[in-house]
Amino acid sequence: MLNLIRKASGGESELTCKPYSEMTAEERRARVQEKCDIENRMPGNLHEKDGYNCPLCLNRGYTWEVKEIDRGEETNDFSESTLTCKCKTIRASIMRMKRSGLENVLERYTFAKYAAGDPWQKHVKETARRFVEEGGSVFFIGGQTGAGKTHICTAITAEFLRRGKAAYYMLWQDETVKLKANITDGPEHERQMKRLKNVDVLYIDDFFKPVGETGPSPADVRIAYELINYRYNNAGLITVISSERLINEILDIDEATGGRLVEYAGEYMINIGRDKARNYRLRNAGMI
Repeated sequence: MLNLIRKASGGESELTCKPYSEMTAEERRARVQEKCDIENRMPGNLHEKDGYNCPLCLNRGYTWEVKEIDRGEETNDFSESTLTCKCKTIRASIMRMKRSGLENVLERYTFAKYAAGDPWQKHVKETARRFVEEGGSVFFIGGQTGAGKTHICTAITAEFLRRGKAAYYMLWQDETVKLKANITDGPEHERQMKRLKNVDVLYIDDFFKPVGETGPSPADVRIAYELINYRYNNAGLITVISSERLINEILDIDEATGGRLVEYAGEYMINIGRDKARNYRLRNAGMI
């Protein structure tokens, strides 16, 4: 049987004169590899949904590879096989972040778009960039509301997404309500905690968010300690935290949790003193 190979341009087929049955194993593998190479050059359209352009699968969601068929003979056959691209995890992370309230901010909240006109802003931006480039494990930024904390944390998270890491956006108050509601359902509670503990990048937004005069409950504190302690003690996991509370206030709530944040974040800890002049929301409203 003669073998036909489709050209990458989509034009006429190229006729290979040597019968497949007469090829050596090396020639058969090369023939199938050529087919895979052609397929791997064909672009997909998954980026139209989530905005992520994958250089590996060209937005198909899978790559083609050669699979050996062991027939128990001296010369084996080969066939094309698909392999799910790792961008599937990245795309799932992007969609999850969008569904969690960060719709469109992945493009808006970038390092390039973070305004750093004042010295404190330059320090925030430089520290965040170093955290990404130097491979930090915990990044913490707390303090003044409206000072760009969500912007810089989203920029960090987006950069890790682009580098192939899966991420999860955890809005502290919403997520802990779910965790506490399922605390009597052991397996479900453990499933939720396992997801938060083991994802490559966990972005905790509004950590220990103040609600009126009520502070975090003992259950909140237990969840915080368990998550932060677990993630730091497992190499390769990255935790990004923003909070309206300064680190001293977190220490007052729970010294064990706050102390670990101080130790684990180290030079990647930023506390923005409360000053309405640093609140972009008020500035944009013409109030300062």
